[in-house]
Amino acid sequence: MKLFSRLSVLLTTLLLSGCQTPKPVDVPPVTIAFDHNNINQEYKMNVTIEDPRTYSVVMNYYLENPDENKSFSNGSFSDDKTQINVEDYGIENFENGTHGVSALYQVKIYDLHKEKYIMDEIITNPRTSPTYMGSYASLVSLPLSKGRYIICVTYLQGAPELSNAYTTLEFSRAHHGK
Repeated sequence: MKLFSRLSVLLTTLLLSGCQTPKPVDVPPVTIAFDHNNINQEYKMNVTIEDPRTYSVVMNYYLENPDENKSFSNGSFSDDKTQINVEDYGIENFENGTHGVSALYQVKIYDLHKEKYIMDEIITNPRTSPTYMGSYASLVSLPLSKGRYIICVTYLQGAPELSNAYTTLEFSRAHHGK
């Protein structure tokens, strides 16, 4: 009987240690939908930084909703197919010698501890890079210390075609090259 109770305690401990608490909703990466039909609309994200690092505010421009289950009709995967006419959406990949997204955004970051804005910038034609099913543009990147922040992004103007793209606003750790 002692062996059974010891095994029971050991198994219970192992099971409980294997359980992970889910990531809080406001810890990066945080992603929200963004609608380019709403000029002058301010989009806000409350974020909690637990790990001091450099973070980025990123726009993801997709040709189709990436959350829907998609299957490729053939086994081959082509970058040309994933970049289907992004230019038709007012989005042009910078690597092709173009000037990025035809858009103007205001990005503000409010530090709740300091009770002030630590960033307030207007971003014009942000540089884009290709990604699965579309493109992305890093609007701003900055080092943040542990704490709570409010990220505010306002779409000020842009190409009317952007209203046809499925777009998300993301706040996440900055990616640094290869």
